[in-house]
Amino acid sequence: MVTGFCLRRDFLSLWLLTGLCLLAPVPGRAEEKNGVEDALFQMPMEELLRLKVFTASREEQDTAKATSVVSVITAEDIAASGARTLQDVLKRVPGFFPTRQATWFVVASRGLISDGNDQILLLVDGHSQNSVIGQGFQQQDMIPVLEKVKKIEIIRGPGSVLWGSSAVLGVINIITKDEVDRGDQATTSYGAEDGMFSANYMHSFSAGESVKGMVSSSFWRSRGYSRDGISGAGRFTSDGGAPDPAVKGNVEFPWGIAGDWPPADRQDEGYEIYSKVAAGPDNRLTARLVKTSVVYPWDTFQGNVGSALTMRRASLSFERSSELGDRVRMDSRIFGDLLLQNRFPDARAIFRSTTTTAPNADHMQDISNEEQSLGLDVMATWKPTDDHNLKLGVTGVRTIIGPNRDARFNVVNNTPALTVYNADGSTTTLNYLGVESGHDDDIALYAEDIYTFNEQRTTAFAGARYDHNDFREKKGVFLPRGGIIHSLTPELTVKYVLNTGYLRPAAAYSKTSGVIVDPTRGPSQGILVVNKSEKVLSHDLQVYWRKNRAWAALTGYFMRINNYMSFDAIHTPQGYKNLGNANTRGVEAEGGIPWGERWSLYANYSFSFATLDEAAQQGAIANGSGQTLNYPHHLFNLGAVWTPSRCQSVNVHLNGWRDMNVMLPWARGDFEFQEGRLKGEMYLDANYDNSSLFDGRLTLSVFVTNILDNQHAVGMAVNNGFWFPRGRDVGGKVAWRW
Repeated sequence: MVTGFCLRRDFLSLWLLTGLCLLAPVPGRAEEKNGVEDALFQMPMEELLRLKVFTASREEQDTAKATSVVSVITAEDIAASGARTLQDVLKRVPGFFPTRQATWFVVASRGLISDGNDQILLLVDGHSQNSVIGQGFQQQDMIPVLEKVKKIEIIRGPGSVLWGSSAVLGVINIITKDEVDRGDQATTSYGAEDGMFSANYMHSFSAGESVKGMVSSSFWRSRGYSRDGISGAGRFTSDGGAPDPAVKGNVEFPWGIAGDWPPADRQDEGYEIYSKVAAGPDNRLTARLVKTSVVYPWDTFQGNVGSALTMRRASLSFERSSELGDRVRMDSRIFGDLLLQNRFPDARAIFRSTTTTAPNADHMQDISNEEQSLGLDVMATWKPTDDHNLKLGVTGVRTIIGPNRDARFNVVNNTPALTVYNADGSTTTLNYLGVESGHDDDIALYAEDIYTFNEQRTTAFAGARYDHNDFREKKGVFLPRGGIIHSLTPELTVKYVLNTGYLRPAAAYSKTSGVIVDPTRGPSQGILVVNKSEKVLSHDLQVYWRKNRAWAALTGYFMRINNYMSFDAIHTPQGYKNLGNANTRGVEAEGGIPWGERWSLYANYSFSFATLDEAAQQGAIANGSGQTLNYPHHLFNLGAVWTPSRCQSVNVHLNGWRDMNVMLPWARGDFEFQEGRLKGEMYLDANYDNSSLFDGRLTLSVFVTNILDNQHAVGMAVNNGFWFPRGRDVGGKVAWRW
């Protein structure tokens, strides 16, 4: 139910006290391997809390003294939590809110939400998965199978000085395992409510003494969650009658739909093959091949014959590290990518005439977009003294965009054309809605200097990047960063970080022919053009405390983003637009503490308040006061891990949110904006994991998500409708090692 909500002071106080505080390193379960305890379990808690992080500064650093605000999720954390997808992991990380718009999942962060995942950079072993032609990383990059993951490092806030475009609101680096326990492992899992089935096989191999590697092969599919009998304002049958209790789906729009909208989390059959090979300590080769197919909902609802959004990616990366004397190291990487994005509708939906009409045929497009890229990154690290570290690097990437086509591509004249059939039988030919082909050349120079002094108690750092692009925005951008980290005591560290980030507009925003064909509004051209990079300046201040086996961190931040990009589905003309400037500020608290020998408690709390400068964007992604829509002001997690033995764990976890600004569903015949607020929701999950069966060869996990079966609405980005997360889901996972 959509109601006003005022967070009670006692509730906020409770979370501020108990929430000084991620699913961060906790004394989780470990495995026995041939009678020897896992090395990670043998580590004292002080060392677990000092897990090194690479992503913050492209070298190993202690998490407390990393040059960004970071979170680290280990494979042990993932196993204890029962997480099946990257979304499951991110919902437990402070400052992140996995949600969706009508077409696909999006990852929102620190109060800001957009049409795609452009503002967050997704890496797999340091290799970017973001697309130039699309909206950042897509469905195939969300890693629905996590077996190959060693740990996930997350930068909260920008990181473009070292990582380039898209590192605006965060960086997610998925680091994979180097080898598999015992050599081989087969895993399968299933969830009864959403029908998500996955299977994975991993194998370790070696050749001689220096060559070692692993290969991972994954398969998945999910029918998605359908909520029976969605009712309420905005949900009507096609003839305008009362809500139909037989209607299924988990999406609701302001204007009302006739039902049959595909489940938001449905995925058709997908697969991934990933391999990593190391030749000695200085050479590494990684390769990835992945394919996914999901329903494209706009082509599928209201009786349309439907279409599939299919994506295929292949990537190859070779890295080499060389020591040039005692004080200089050279790290180089060459990489290539191929990405194909297709929308395949039924052939009957492609053609539209006065005699044969497919419902909503103006949305039906058989689209094929592709990009091919080749890049080189070289970074030199010079350490004139043990306390001084200077990095200098250069990156160059050429991406070939196209050939791209549309279903109405004129194969006779070899020109892109869209034929519109008018009511009088005549036709009109327009440029098609597609991404312009071309060459995207990006070259960057970057540097960072880190200096430690004051008897190792103080670290100062400064860096900068100059990045030039000639396709999406024909200009260069300059990005600085810097900060200071000081240990007040051995237990207490204070950190201030100034970071910057930028996002080159995707080709879907900046290089389209800009045509929307609509029977009511008619054709519109030249509206889908965003020609300025999105840039962010961020200030983070963190206090980090740890003693023995307990830890806590409190982070305050302020971020200002210029040229915020998103899709405006409210104002005419619709399209991708520069929505002006945005500001967000907030607090993130997190921590963990042991309780006896077998229990550990952890919690986190995030408060964010984001606004847009332009009041004219009311209804697009902000309300009349400029506050952003569909992102909760309060996010929280609270959990406990019980380890009855070294190879067993039980995790009970409460995840929730409060206070979300939304646009209310329109009443019938009334298309005026109505502002509202969602009260919030809490989800209780539990997972049992046992890795001691059959002499440690068999691991069994059983999970129950959303035990309370809470199904209240969540605001949906861009379209300003609602979606309903899955109800209670029971499932399990079985892994066999040999």
